[in-house]
Amino acid sequence: LCCKQAFQLRLEARRQLERGLVLEDQIRIMAEKNLQQDHGDGDGDGDGDDDHDHGHHGHQPTGEENHPKLAPNILDKCVVVLVRTSGPVNLGQICRTCHNMGISQEQLRLVEPQCDPDTSDARKFAVKSKDILLGATIHDSLEAAISDCDIVIGTCGRTVKGTVVK
Repeated sequence: LCCKQAFQLRLEARRQLERGLVLEDQIRIMAEKNLQQDHGDGDGDGDGDDDHDHGHHGHQPTGEENHPKLAPNILDKCVVVLVRTSGPVNLGQICRTCHNMGISQEQLRLVEPQCDPDTSDARKFAVKSKDILLGATIHDSLEAAISDCDIVIGTCGRTVKGTVVK
């Protein structure tokens, strides 16, 4: 690579990182809103009460003040969709990554896989995640795989000319 090409690659990588950070912030904000709606206590603090006086005078310590509440895993509501996966090694590694992040077999969806998930290479690289590898649902189209999704974020490691997914 010449200096100009290297500079352009670094610039594009920086732009992609900035776009990713913006998306991450948007996802975090939406997750916080969904969490507040799920708890539905009306005051937005997620503690399950309306912060009205219920006959208690002053602050009643509960012992929970010093312990932060654990937020549910945002990935519980996410799915991973792989379209036309062609490499069993890559598929096995993705299953392992899903397992490490707490993503279940119900959350992994394969669209028109170009390789058989039940191969020795895929199983070998799906360390502790063979259930995810073999239990992933297979779909005939991307539209079918994402039909129940509210927000879809897509990435691709390749440039494919002439193919547009709508």
